[in-house]
Amino acid sequence: MERRWDSAHPLFIMGSITHPGHKSLSWLTPNQQQKGIDQLFVEMKNHVKLTLSEQAKMLFSFNISPSQSQNTEDMLSDELKRYLNEPEIDHLNGDPLMWWAAHQTAYPHVATLARKYLAIPASTAPSERVFSTAKNIHQKKRWRMLPLHLDQAVFLRHNRSIVADL
Repeated sequence: MERRWDSAHPLFIMGSITHPGHKSLSWLTPNQQQKGIDQLFVEMKNHVKLTLSEQAKMLFSFNISPSQSQNTEDMLSDELKRYLNEPEIDHLNGDPLMWWAAHQTAYPHVATLARKYLAIPASTAPSERVFSTAKNIHQKKRWRMLPLHLDQAVFLRHNRSIVADL
């Protein structure tokens, strides 16, 4: 089970931090929690750098020099700390989308990343298709097939359009 469910996966952590009902990351070790928070901070800085580079081009065209890199990091750090200190919503009955709609002006940079990570749709359809493919391949005539060969046959059947183009 641990092999299939990695609670320390970066996407899982980012989605949890940006969810106002799971941001405490209580199931992780303190080291893993800090790594996740650091990664979120790095993403916030990268997002702001992109935005600032666009602003810098505009300012440069007006001969105005932007001198706000340290102030920007302090502002982002403060925003992240304020967000993390905000009380968590009820993770069963609370609506993270409504929470972010009400708080996106207070935490604009975290809200941008929340839209990125909380918008990932959850679906079982692809995994159901793979199980159906495996069932169709693993029939009475092929019961002696090794697990490795079954995995390879499922992979090839599921990706035959890509393999056919090669």
